[in-house]
Amino acid sequence: TYVLRQSHLPLHLAFLRRLRAGRGQTVRRGERGAYYLEFDDDRSGDFAPLAEVSGDKKVVLGLITSKKPDLEDPDTISRIQEAAQYIPLDRLCLSTQCGFASTQEGNKLTEDQQWAKIALVQSIAKDVWGE
Repeated sequence: TYVLRQSHLPLHLAFLRRLRAGRGQTVRRGERGAYYLEFDDDRSGDFAPLAEVSGDKKVVLGLITSKKPDLEDPDTISRIQEAAQYIPLDRLCLSTQCGFASTQEGNKLTEDQQWAKIALVQSIAKDVWGE
């Protein structure tokens, strides 16, 4: 999963250790100082667990689903602002919730739909962070 913001291009790695945080939310804890969180559906819960993130850690918000071809509403920006109530905006990043082949058979998105999701992430990131 790509995070299109500034010069950062972290990857969502499936083998990172997991830590439970809040109502159904899983925090993947890596050694690089960032948490990659899946917030693409209602079962993910709210952003309250972000209040527990310490110090200078970055938080990558997986708000764009890689499971379905439909593009999310650009209102995703309001969800980023909601998360910014817990973590400063300069420590937040945006990403798809997972990779596009998160199951053995892959997700049912065409290559064009996958690129449209990535373009949406980039567009929203530019609107929020201005780059």
